[in-house]
Amino acid sequence: IAKKIVQIYNNVCLSLKVMGSFLGKNTRLRC
Repeated sequence: IAKKIVQIYNNVCLSLKVMGSFLGKNTRLRC
């Protein structure tokens, strides 16, 4: 179960970084 939570967190963090790059903002997210 914990493994799945980490995987979901990584997916959300990655999508946030992608959206941040699309918006041209310097997102400082550490995944």
